[in-house]
Amino acid sequence: LTYVQQDRFDQALALLEQMPPEFKLEAQATGEVQRTKQYVELVQGWRSTGRSEAELNAAELEALRSLRDGGYDLPGEWAQNILCFGYADCRPPRSGGESAGSPKSLPQAAVQSVQAGPQLGAFPNPAGAWTTVQYDLKARADQAYLCIRDVTGKEWARLPVERPAGQSVWDTRAVAPGAYSAELVNAGHIVATVKLIVQP
Repeated sequence: LTYVQQDRFDQALALLEQMPPEFKLEAQATGEVQRTKQYVELVQGWRSTGRSEAELNAAELEALRSLRDGGYDLPGEWAQNILCFGYADCRPPRSGGESAGSPKSLPQAAVQSVQAGPQLGAFPNPAGAWTTVQYDLKARADQAYLCIRDVTGKEWARLPVERPAGQSVWDTRAVAPGAYSAELVNAGHIVATVKLIVQP
């Protein structure tokens, strides 16, 4: 993931090629490696044309849906993050533990009410050198901003929000690894919050 964040796709793919023989992975883990390769190649495709996760075409979105719907593994979660936070195309959470249970769905009224209010997401999360915070106020921006805080409440960044919907990049290289939160503030009120993890 760090290589992908740095646009070092060849290194990411080479590392994935080394994993099965080096670690003697079982069938499920080998499948996850293959799905991760698909994810890396997808990201490489849109970034090579200068586009961000917010500018994907229909074929790329469908490929992400296929990855997301193919499993609750890391590439499935990464695809879910892009689709859910960037395109409001979210899958229901799985319940019942790591290996048990099945996806649960929310009543349609609950899904609509969740999507009706302000939305906030971050990708990649966990973050390496940076993360993109995506927001949708669902209202006019009134002295709006994104506030990044650590677990003690200390403010580390304040990113301006000038449009009702968009994204801001937060450079995480100057902060210690750990848990942070991004707060979306509009008209003096916190309207949405998302947890961020910064990795070393």
